[in-house]
Amino acid sequence: MMMMMMMMMMIMMMVMMMMMMMIIIIIIIIIITIIIIIKMLTMYKMNHPKADKDRLYVKRKEGEGEREREDWYKLKRHIKQK
Repeated sequence: MMMMMMMMMMIMMMVMMMMMMMIIIIIIIIIITIIIIIKMLTMYKMNHPKADKDRLYVKRKEGEGEREREDWYKLKRHIKQK
């Protein structure tokens, strides 16, 4: 009887350890995925690592560029006036 209980406890401990390892692996995968996404966004110039303002991309006459939100609203108001 005692031997059976010890074996059950050992199995439970092994299952718990396996679950903890799986959780740790999932967390590591999530962190790596976030890092890859941030690197790709920076590489394709959708994110600047030191930028702290939201940017909107507006097509200009001389090509594509970015404007800040305030400029977007000024542009939108100017177009409505025409």
